[in-house]
Order: sequence, then structure tokens, then C-alpha cells
Amino acid sequence: MHFKFSVQDEVLDLDDYESQIFTSKAFTKRAIFVRPKNFINKLRGKASSSLWKSILIDRPDSLKHIPSEIEIKNINAITDIEDSLEKNSLDLLLLETTSARYCLSSENHFIHKHKDKEACAPRFSSVENTEIYKKVNSYYESKKLTEHGDLKWANHIKPILNSATTLFVVERHLASYLFGKTSHHKNKHGIIKRKEIIRLLKEFKELENLKEVYFFTEYVEKDFKDSEVKFSDVPNKLKGLGKFLLRKNLKINFFLGPAKFFQAGYSSSKIFYDKENWIFIDHFGNTYSEPEKNKDFSTGKTSLDEKIELQQIINSSNNSPSEWKTILLNGKL
Repeated sequence: MHFKFSVQDEVLDLDDYESQIFTSKAFTKRAIFVRPKNFINKLRGKASSSLWKSILIDRPDSLKHIPSEIEIKNINAITDIEDSLEKNSLDLLLLETTSARYCLSSENHFIHKHKDKEACAPRFSSVENTEIYKKVNSYYESKKLTEHGDLKWANHIKPILNSATTLFVVERHLASYLFGKTSHHKNKHGIIKRKEIIRLLKEFKELENLKEVYFFTEYVEKDFKDSEVKFSDVPNKLKGLGKFLLRKNLKINFFLGPAKFFQAGYSSSKIFYDKENWIFIDHFGNTYSEPEKNKDFSTGKTSLDEKIELQQIINSSNNSPSEWKTILLNGKL
């Protein structure tokens, strides 16, 4: 369970005490940041830019965030707060310090409730006293994420991906998770069952707006030594997943590639959505098996180099010879 929050644009000048909320795991684990329009660009030249960039982009345990086309500014009265809450799909609005002091009563930690939404001062003591935070925090205190990570996907990853039309899923061990030797299915929580990987793949089929998904995975013979599935049979085995993954108007492609690509920067998993942003989930198979691991989920901005690399792989499938083997479950490249 999580709550969605946004910030008034002028909140960029928070002092050190108030800005600590954004590095608090008690807050960030429970929240998805609805990032205002052009928010990243507005950081340039700001004294706080290094802090905000580290929160949104660089930190491995950074805030989960989704872009918004809405800006929240010029709040001078309670009616401005309520108007902003009405127009935005969020649970909590963090106000700029002066706006909070000017608009809100000094009682109850500078909190204003409007219908089922709230606004408050940008300090942890205020957030802790909002009804939405109390509700979510109570849930976290009473119920840990399930053993197989259902809640991590449903409450954290899916809400971010659900509006995406195109996904690029880079997971080095996906093919070996599915068909490789037993040693590739072990971690500290025990054996990752292949049916759980298939179950996770099925989750992509259920994303409402998804039109195409590209899976990039390592394909090296040693991963399939002594395996029930022969190395040469892996492409056909992947094609067999069509019965689990396909739905109308969904294009799915697997790209099987050399180890050097993954060693160069994709040793852990990334899901690039709509080419502009990415989600880091440690390893694809750990989405279900390690739901309580502290730094296994974060988001960031896709770099130009990453966009070029992925597109070159897709384009190379039309050229022969290519280091990459392409498996199409539906549609054409």
C-alpha cells in the first residue's frame, strides 16, 4: 500500500530540516512522488538541485515517482489548496513553508483536509499526523509484504507502469531463470520457482495500456549445461511462452544476447518505460522472492546512451549476422 503525493513548485527552497523528509525511508517506502511538469528542469541553478537530483535520480533507494502534466503554484489561500487537490490525482500535497504558515492553522501540525485528500507543511511531523500517512503506516506496521512479493508488484511497480505503452525489460538471467541449471534458481530465500517467473511475466500482459514489450536477456551456453533444456532449444522454449503472455494487440519480443552487453552496465534488472524513465528492481526473479530487501526498487531517468543501445539492438535484428537472436511472439519488427 502506498500514497501518492506531490509538492508545490516553490517547495524547492526547503531548509535542511524540512528536506530530510525526502531521505527518510519511513516516508519514501510508503509513497509515490507525482513529479510536477518540468520539475527536473526547474532544479537547474537552484541551491537545492544536488539534493533533489540525488533523491530523484542517483540514489539506489530513491523515491518512486511518476511524471505529471500538472504544476501546483501560486497558493495564497485555502481555496487555492483545495483547488489544487481537486484537480490532481494525489493523496497528499506538500506545501512550500510560507504557504503552509500563511494558509494553515498553527494547530494540528499545519494540516488541511479536503474531502479524502490532505495538504500539509513539508515536515515529517506534519506528514506523520495526516490521515493518509497514518493509514498507510498502520498497514506497514501490521502486515509485511507477502513472501512472494504480490504487494510489491501491485502497489509499487504496476501503478507506475500501468500508463506505459512500451516497455524495455533488461534482465540478464531471465532465460536461465526459466530454463537454466538449478544453481541459477537459488538465493538466500531458497529456490526461485520457474512458475513464479512465468507468473511475473503474465503481469506485463495485464498492464492496461501496454502495446509492446521487449525483453533483453543473456544467452550463453554455460548457463544451460546439465540443464533439462538444451542450449539450442531455448529460443523455441521462449516461443512457447506465447500461450501465457499474448493478448490481442500486444507485441512481445525476446532478444537473446552476449554476456559482454550485460557485464558492461546491465548486471541488474531495469525496466525502461516509454523510453523516458526506468525502474530498477535488482533482479527480475527477486520481485517475488525478496520483497523486503531494502534497496531493490527505485526509479530514474533514461539516459541518451541507454536509449541508443536498446534501439541499436532492436535494429540489429534486421541485419545479418548479428550477436543478438530475436524471438517474436507477435507482430513484426
